[in-house]
Amino acid sequence: MIIHVGDDPQILKIVARRLGKSGIEMFSMHRPDDGIAALVRTGCRMVLLDIEMPGTNGLDVLKEIKTRRWSSGVDAHCADNNESCPASVSPEG
Repeated sequence: MIIHVGDDPQILKIVARRLGKSGIEMFSMHRPDDGIAALVRTGCRMVLLDIEMPGTNGLDVLKEIKTRRWSSGVDAHCADNNESCPASVSPEG
């Protein structure tokens, strides 16, 4: 199971379709707060974050995840068209 948080509905749909074909269950969230709530609700341990979003961006979401006691096992990956974006980040780091 993967929670994908991003502001582009087309990208959310494409990623969900592609990963769904591989048998991966996806929860696509347009709003960062919904993504965090889904983490709490589902116990999901994998998050795909869009870094460049208006308002709360992917790094803000990662910071919020890090403040939660249960976050130690969450693996967060970020995506951006900017070369400076790390491919993955550990909430512990």
